[in-house]
Amino acid sequence: MQALGELTVRIFDWVVRTSWQASILAILILAVQVIFRKKLSPGWRYGLWFLLMARLLMPVPPPSPLSIFNVAGLPEKLTLEVSNTPEEISPPAEVALPESRMPPVRVPSFMESVNEPVKPAKAMTRLDIFIALWLSGMCVFGLRFLVENVHFRRRLRPFLPIDNPQVLEALQECAAELGLRECPIIIETEEVESPAVCGLWRKRLLVPDGIFESFSTVDLRHIFLHELAHIKRRDLEISWLVELLRVFYWFNPLLWLAFARMRQDRELATDALALAPARQVAPRAYGETILKLIERLNRPSLLPHLVGIVESKASIKQRLGAIVQSRAYPWRWAAGALAAGIAVVGLTDAITHANSNGVVVSRQRSSDGSFSPGTRLLDRAPRELRHVIPRLWAVAFSPDGKKLAITGGWDQSHEPGELVIWDILSRKTTLALRQQSTIRTVAFSSNGKLLAMGDFAGVAKLIDPYDGKTIRTLPRQTELVNSVVFTPDDTALVTSSFDGTITFWNVSTGKEMATFALPDESIVKIAISSDNRQLAAVTRSGKAHVWDLIQRKEVHCLQASKEDVAEAVAFAPDGNSFVTGCWDSTLRLWESASGRLLRDLAGHQSGALSAEFSTDGRTLASGGGDGSVLLFDITNGRRIAVLQAHSEQCFGLAFSRDGKYLATASWDRTAKIWDMETREPIATLARADH
Repeated sequence: MQALGELTVRIFDWVVRTSWQASILAILILAVQVIFRKKLSPGWRYGLWFLLMARLLMPVPPPSPLSIFNVAGLPEKLTLEVSNTPEEISPPAEVALPESRMPPVRVPSFMESVNEPVKPAKAMTRLDIFIALWLSGMCVFGLRFLVENVHFRRRLRPFLPIDNPQVLEALQECAAELGLRECPIIIETEEVESPAVCGLWRKRLLVPDGIFESFSTVDLRHIFLHELAHIKRRDLEISWLVELLRVFYWFNPLLWLAFARMRQDRELATDALALAPARQVAPRAYGETILKLIERLNRPSLLPHLVGIVESKASIKQRLGAIVQSRAYPWRWAAGALAAGIAVVGLTDAITHANSNGVVVSRQRSSDGSFSPGTRLLDRAPRELRHVIPRLWAVAFSPDGKKLAITGGWDQSHEPGELVIWDILSRKTTLALRQQSTIRTVAFSSNGKLLAMGDFAGVAKLIDPYDGKTIRTLPRQTELVNSVVFTPDDTALVTSSFDGTITFWNVSTGKEMATFALPDESIVKIAISSDNRQLAAVTRSGKAHVWDLIQRKEVHCLQASKEDVAEAVAFAPDGNSFVTGCWDSTLRLWESASGRLLRDLAGHQSGALSAEFSTDGRTLASGGGDGSVLLFDITNGRRIAVLQAHSEQCFGLAFSRDGKYLATASWDRTAKIWDMETREPIATLARADH
């Protein structure tokens, strides 16, 4: 149900955005028709409205610098931004680790309120109300359309097709003139006041009762030509599609006006087709036939499933004037160029929006040294850095193992901060977020619907990993955020900063739940045990601190390194041990409960910069300053493999949830995926110009 709700919000967001863009396009079409009213033929005037229909049906218009919406300047997202209230995001589903390795989760006291089994009913937000109104309106208009159509079909059942040979012969002659292979059946009925055609598959020509006695053979020929012209132009099918669009966008009065104008232009275009020189129809006599039909019309017929020669008395003066004048329109090819110009500016989307803080939102069309085709790019990086590929810092698998999130950057004067999500199967980028500040750390929630990141500017965010939309920005830290971790139950996001603080944030509300402080320390990395009972942190002074989260007190302060920065820390899946890694190449395994040193893991020559346990807890991977990755058997501390992974520092390590793959990311600007069975790389993820 949650996924269904998110899908509804996304669809509503698309509907609202498409609606306002189509409104601007409708105004543009109306303006063009007014300016060039004496140059455009009725067929071209009507044809311009097909551009509006195309825009209403386009799921993702291509971005273009020529788009009129670059001038309009609206946010890339409309309704989704409204949903960023604390009540909108429910805590993700519980993480599922192997049962044999996952001890019971105990909730710290400061997190108990998040896990209450009984919660008050969630109040409806403005977005909920808007969506409910939209869906209700669609149901009302859609049901009305369906009921009217069904009732009309039932009322037509008693009436049989006419078999008058003279009338049928006249109809066949008109069909032959228009190039139609099949003729509709003719039904004389009191259900219509003016001739009209209906039916999507089986076409029927409905004529009012007594028309054959009241109208001459010439008049009937005019009527037949007009109605058959509707069939030739596929006006019935188009009318149904317009009605479906009207149901979908019922809330936009400007579109209702545009559709009404489109209906009027349709009749002018149909008259022009019926009056084509090949038909040898006298315009004045044709107009007199329409006047006779108008005299019989008591009420307008605006049923979408009927398309007739006279549907209302509105704009009849304009229509008769066009019939009588029947002039040539010299702008035949110029009209096509004009339509193409409107398509270029109206069927494309903006690249940069004025109120998006300099974000360039686009879809990459080619791999021109940037990202894969189709990548959704949100670029806040300074213009002079938008071509730069940064060094890579962190990597994280999505829970389903299908995507890989990689972060990078160095400093704002040399390299932009960057978050890139790769589709592992296709080896292509799907999302790229670039900014001025280095993105140091990244983590997926257990259900894969949230992605957390922290940067050198002290900002931590929760974003949507599919479209890059910022769901929540947490209060800025005074110094850089070096680590972000979701708690095992995903109710809290934990961040650590160089300002010496570790903060638990409520994922649902973004509010601070608890803070652990280390005065005069700069925290580099944090980890939480799988039972949610212990928190570990390493610092620039080379120390490792461990807290009991249940009692909210520090239980161990260990010397991970005597001389250098402690850079890595990770808990084993069972929570009984944890590892620390330092710049002086010290890699140590500790017992969690007692803080006792279990063993030193030797092998690194130029720093132990990252460390991760496999899902089964048997293997430890550690990235080094020389780019190599060492694999250890954790049961005996023996080094079992050396992966010559990269040419520079390897700060990013992540195991897939099934433990079959290891991802590495390095300052050499590449990331790799390794098969843990063969210990060979199966993919190298690098940008095209690297």
